[in-house]
Amino acid sequence: MLSLHSKGMTTGEISAHFSEIYGASVSKDTISRITDKGTSPTSKPR
Repeated sequence: MLSLHSKGMTTGEISAHFSEIYGASVSKDTISRITDKGTSPTSKPR
């Protein structure tokens, strides 16, 4: 998800991608929360 966001995809595009590829429904709000946490200056790679 973070890689899609870093490539410039919007939260809506990522949501549609997950639905199309994985059949999973992920809201734009959920994607936004994940990408915000994953790209914050205090986040550390795992």
